[in-house]
Amino acid sequence: RPQKIEFSTFFTDIKTALALGGDCAADQPTGDWAHPTTLGSADTTPPSIKATDIDVLHKIVYMAADPSSASDPDFFIFDARNITVATPPAQVSSLNTGPGLAGVDVAGSYAYGANDSKNGQLQIIDISTIATPSVKTTFNIAPGGADSNTVGTSIYYYDSKIYLGLKKNTHAELYVIDVSDPLSLSPGSIKGSYEVGATINAIYVRGNYAYIATPNSEELTIIDIDETSPTFMERVGGFNAPLGSGNGKSLKIVGNILYLGRTVGGKEFYILDITNPIAPTIVGSYDVNSSINDLVVAGRYAFLATSEANREFQVLDMYNPATPVFLGKYNFSEKATGIEYEDNLIYISNENQDALRIVTSGP
Repeated sequence: RPQKIEFSTFFTDIKTALALGGDCAADQPTGDWAHPTTLGSADTTPPSIKATDIDVLHKIVYMAADPSSASDPDFFIFDARNITVATPPAQVSSLNTGPGLAGVDVAGSYAYGANDSKNGQLQIIDISTIATPSVKTTFNIAPGGADSNTVGTSIYYYDSKIYLGLKKNTHAELYVIDVSDPLSLSPGSIKGSYEVGATINAIYVRGNYAYIATPNSEELTIIDIDETSPTFMERVGGFNAPLGSGNGKSLKIVGNILYLGRTVGGKEFYILDITNPIAPTIVGSYDVNSSINDLVVAGRYAFLATSEANREFQVLDMYNPATPVFLGKYNFSEKATGIEYEDNLIYISNENQDALRIVTSGP
């Protein structure tokens, strides 16, 4: 018999929800996801700025961006609480934090940004008033010693800590930073680091382990983050896809299942069982024929943000997780860079025109 995975289980663990800062899925998708439809879109002001990542909390959208001009904003907030086909999401505010943001993760009253700067790889933005966000902390993990590649590429908040991924550089690429007091960081706030030897494209944390997606031949690397463990901040496991040359690009975890997205080459989507958290085993896979820049899972569906022309947004049905199947798509004018799910809505960041797209199921 095919392996069964219970997809109806969402984050009911209060401890996990609190560790994520309240940023977790809590509902099942409904409607016809074989025929997704657009509910609205919005571009940035100024227009056509390259969005790099997105996070959503209670229908407020937080977007990271990489503008071509250093004088343009790189952080945007949109209000989608009253969105309808006739009422698109509205940009509420924007902020110039520096040269650009590669990633954003929201927890409580703060947005944490992976900054494209060797002088301050972590930005902490006060979003308690969405109309007037402000940078409260800029933190440099290597003051006086950073090379030009020591810049932020990915970020994840979990249990009052920031897991910050960097571009391949002469230092470590993964840093664990205590942000229990986000307005008062110091060198002592760095609780650990790990040199991957490659750029970190995505990070996800569960329990005592950080899972990182990289361009290494081992697309998924597992790091022990338990400060009481003798293997703290050491590699304790990993996964190398058996086919193709794709790099680790994106990942999500729901329960004991890890979903890995890769760049194009062989099968780009893998479903991995991490019941043993340091020894992933393949449950299923799917050939998307495109890079999966980001992904999110809700219910039995995987929603993919891809680079494939005419199919930038894709939906996979994982009713049988051993053999996921293509279910639906939506065409955007630019490649999708980030994706989030909340209340049967998919929020997608795009590389250029209409930086924010919101998609829902067909009737």
